[in-house]
Amino acid sequence: MTVRASKISHEALPLPYFDNPCAVYRRLRHLGQAVLLDSGSDSARARFDIVAAQADSSRSVYLAADTGEEELGNALQRWQAIAEDQITNDSGVGALPFYGGYIGHISYELGRRLQSLPATRDATLPIVVAHYYPWAIVQDRKEQRSWLVGETVTINAVRADLESLLSPRLAPPAPSRFQLLQKFAHRWSLSDYRNRFERVKDYIAAGDCYQINIGQPFTAPFAGDLFGAYETLRSIAKAPFSGFFPLNEDQSLLCLSPERFLTVDQGAVETRPIKGTRPRHKDPQQDELAAQALIASDKERAENLMIVDLLRNDLGRFCEPGSVRAQEMFALESYSTVHHLVSVVTARLSPKYSVLDLLLGCMPGGSITGAPKHRAMQIIDELEPAARQAWCGSLFYLSRHGRLDSNIAIRTLFNEGTQLHCWAGGGLVYDSQLEAEYQEQSDKVGAFLRGLEAVSKLTQ
Repeated sequence: MTVRASKISHEALPLPYFDNPCAVYRRLRHLGQAVLLDSGSDSARARFDIVAAQADSSRSVYLAADTGEEELGNALQRWQAIAEDQITNDSGVGALPFYGGYIGHISYELGRRLQSLPATRDATLPIVVAHYYPWAIVQDRKEQRSWLVGETVTINAVRADLESLLSPRLAPPAPSRFQLLQKFAHRWSLSDYRNRFERVKDYIAAGDCYQINIGQPFTAPFAGDLFGAYETLRSIAKAPFSGFFPLNEDQSLLCLSPERFLTVDQGAVETRPIKGTRPRHKDPQQDELAAQALIASDKERAENLMIVDLLRNDLGRFCEPGSVRAQEMFALESYSTVHHLVSVVTARLSPKYSVLDLLLGCMPGGSITGAPKHRAMQIIDELEPAARQAWCGSLFYLSRHGRLDSNIAIRTLFNEGTQLHCWAGGGLVYDSQLEAEYQEQSDKVGAFLRGLEAVSKLTQ
């Protein structure tokens, strides 16, 4: 029987600080079920990194791709009851974002199932993996300090070993070796994409949807350690909601996402949908022109507004009446490879609902489906070439003191055995232009694909 979190004391003890959280992860990953949540360094939100290992399986959940409907519902109810029993909602616990608790991944496929769409037959990745970590290491980039946090009994038991593993005198592990065996292959030619594009236009003209997000995978065989691929991608494009998450022994998630899905802190809810993208340019003048063109685009602003309205509706089902507000609209955020338009919606969680009610109830995020959500997802099922699986799901943490943070798993790669997949998509509206939308997919992930091909010497 699990012990209620309110009866478990916690501590935060200092540890050696590392500028690169990947160095911490490499030193600890052999401990088992190790996960990295990486805030990058290209954003004002890039402050805290989290590394955790040695999960408590008695409080964790793992749901395979072929989980049946009845089993799925029962398992989610059991996990939610266990998880909520561990949460204290303690506003005085401290200033760090995580004090032990859950770190996990919810796939887009779970969102489909929760939206009453049929299970996808070709999916192999688990639809939910959420490990409970009694301890974790939290690094504060701003203060350049590192903390061992979690349940007092546990962190006292592991502290000496962790201090030894993180000692500056200890030689770092050998670099992770990763190798693509072929260049990434597009699933769709421009002609293939045109067929889907025209079907979307037909659906929009018929009034089925206002916007539909359509994507495709880019796939390549590989050998070696996927954490090496993550470190390469991180050197190309740091992002505030990144992470490396092994789903099981043969499948992992590599995420460089710039998009927050939902955060909840003492009842205050925020979501930051992205809609609108332009590639970065080396020439400063050309780069500034691209940014200004994005800000001025009526089409991109209309897309963004549609998703803001969808998310306001989603939040309204779980938040206090009158509390849902669009705090910021169409703000420019610039990252290493792209400019984005970002809006901010805030709300106050109703005391009738928990943070997991909100997270599961809003899956999948509206920014990667279209509007209205359910019909857009039906059309996505019809037109996309494969199951999205990890792409457009969510990587999240839920601290034992009640704080939730989660991303939209875009700029994300995952593997099925020795096949590595990287998806890209974009929202289509009635005035979308074929060539521009097709190019946008490559703009979003092109730097990632080229970077992995370059380190694998596949540039010719």
